[in-house]
Amino acid sequence: MLKLTSSSETNSNNMYLYDRNRVLRKFDSPEAILDEFYDCRLEMYAKRREFWLEKLNDERVVLDARVAFIRAIVDGSLDLRNKPSAQVDEELLELNLPKRLKNGEKPKADTGSMDAKEDISYHYLTHMPMSS
Repeated sequence: MLKLTSSSETNSNNMYLYDRNRVLRKFDSPEAILDEFYDCRLEMYAKRREFWLEKLNDERVVLDARVAFIRAIVDGSLDLRNKPSAQVDEELLELNLPKRLKNGEKPKADTGSMDAKEDISYHYLTHMPMSS
């Protein structure tokens, strides 16, 4: 059996690290390092968790809209053939489907420019590849 051990003792007198304020500081023990960074890491885990919850919820909204769109086409309640895009938009609005950016992302709250408003559409639904 192979046993992995250090052949020499480690020197814990030279423990200089940057703290959460990016200031170089000497720590007296490994426990002091843990005490310093525990709260910082906990905050970052909470931020990461919120980020992923928001991202997954956005993805769920897009997938739910795609499912509703496909079901409406399959059951015949929505027909997009030979209709102008304004009429298609009205019909999709009646189905309570959310408008998104062309890539499917949720529009930012502070998009006040005309270019940004033009990018908000049902493009993520109407340009889905579908084969029969």
